[in-house]
Amino acid sequence: MVTVEMVAKMAGVSRGTVDRVLHHRGEVKSETAERVRQVMRELDFQPNTLGRAFSIAKKRNRIGIFLSAREPDFQEQIKQGIEDGVAYAQQHGIEAVIEVVSPDDELLYLQKIDEMIASEVQGIVLRGIESKAFDERLQILKNQGIPVFTYNQDVRPALRNCYVGIDSCRAGKCAALLMRQISPPDGYALIVGVTPQHKDSEKRIEGFLEQWGLAPKASSGYRIIYGEGYHDVAYARTRDALNEMPNITGIFVSGAGLSGVAQAVYERGTADVQKIVGFDATQRNITYMKNGTVQFLIDQSPYQQGYKAVQLLVDYLFEGRAPDVSCYYLDAHIKNAFKCIKKMNDFVLGILMILLSAFLVFGKITETEVKTGQGGFLVRSDVWLRMMGVFLVIVAVILIIRSFGKKEGEEAEGFHFYLDSTVVAVIVSLIVYALA
Repeated sequence: MVTVEMVAKMAGVSRGTVDRVLHHRGEVKSETAERVRQVMRELDFQPNTLGRAFSIAKKRNRIGIFLSAREPDFQEQIKQGIEDGVAYAQQHGIEAVIEVVSPDDELLYLQKIDEMIASEVQGIVLRGIESKAFDERLQILKNQGIPVFTYNQDVRPALRNCYVGIDSCRAGKCAALLMRQISPPDGYALIVGVTPQHKDSEKRIEGFLEQWGLAPKASSGYRIIYGEGYHDVAYARTRDALNEMPNITGIFVSGAGLSGVAQAVYERGTADVQKIVGFDATQRNITYMKNGTVQFLIDQSPYQQGYKAVQLLVDYLFEGRAPDVSCYYLDAHIKNAFKCIKKMNDFVLGILMILLSAFLVFGKITETEVKTGQGGFLVRSDVWLRMMGVFLVIVAVILIIRSFGKKEGEEAEGFHFYLDSTVVAVIVSLIVYALA
């Protein structure tokens, strides 16, 4: 069995240093701590989890979690993930304190961090903000050995242990590629950011512009405005920009406020000319996508942002297991109108298949059935038709259940129906069978 002494010897440090790295106590140089962790990984060192559980049980263990009061639809999805993360923490004997604070209220944010420090929390999960005073608070947390895990909006890497969210620069490039598919090659782009201080919004804009410039006819222009992440502000500023520049053919929204942008385009009746690509599959955004105002939404996996940030912190405290990466990037899912109508199609298809099965099982079977004594049970055509009917019922039930199904963190999209080829085929089969 690998021991602490073996790790210390191989890493060239004292046993006390290994203990401090393992239990996150005291100050250890980052390069030294990383060397110790590397040796632990190479030796497959397993800390005494049972002993750690007893140690945790002896004292009051608490983590602090900050939830943003802005973007209520989006934050509700993050909140669901955080709540499940809190349940995970409680299973490990760790209490969680949740504070709901607007990132725009810097003084209150700082006050709540100070209260967390005073209450001796063992770790913090938060959404970053751009502020010198905020960075100073994070430095205090680091000096005291309190781990910080961020989600949605990152902070300076030196001030936190791990960030959970999408790769904002790559997401911006993805948005530019989508925009190129739906707007003219020589089109003019309007970019609606959150604020210049919103780091991840700015990274998405940088990625968008980089990819936009790489496309053919790179001389096409753009203009950047800021909606401050609020529906009303984004609506008013987009409306004004569209009045000033009617030649805009594409609108990229790098963060919150997309519903306000969509409302401005919808009211002008120019959705067929001015295409919109943005973020977050909230109910309001999906509504505008279904009516054709928004063409693509890039979903940031908000549930996973909330859950994974808490889970990683709990694992860090309970098992002494540091994240393998400093940025835990989540998948960004592209949604369009077709994906929003698929659930309703599954439901309708399931109902139609049940009707067809009812005809097969209970309806007129066939007038040329073979008697049981002449060829055996399985030769009878009515038996085969009934078996087919039962099979179709099973498939139909699966389709209907899937139409109501909801993955973790996925926004409920509602129903919208589109008459596709599969549904048409089932309807034709019903009609032919009924008339035969």
